[in-house]
Amino acid sequence: MITHWVREIGEDPVEIWCLRTNTPTENYSDYCLFRLREKRNQLLAQSDWMAVADRTMTQAQIDYRQALRDLPATADPQLDENGNLTNVTWPTYE
Repeated sequence: MITHWVREIGEDPVEIWCLRTNTPTENYSDYCLFRLREKRNQLLAQSDWMAVADRTMTQAQIDYRQALRDLPATADPQLDENGNLTNVTWPTYE
């Protein structure tokens, strides 16, 4: 069962879902890290083509994917008044 709670952010309440437990929690930093990991995992999935077995990654690709994996330890995510992640420097790959 997924539970959720509402936290006031700005003027509007934002639903915050707790996926790990079956009881509501009010640990705001856990929720911010959950959102960060969710977006980080999407970016890793979008770059999976770089790491297929029949291809050699460039150093820039290796560094990009490692920086994504390191994000939970190197970021201090917050939510803005609209519930969007802030205070995160997302790695880029060109």
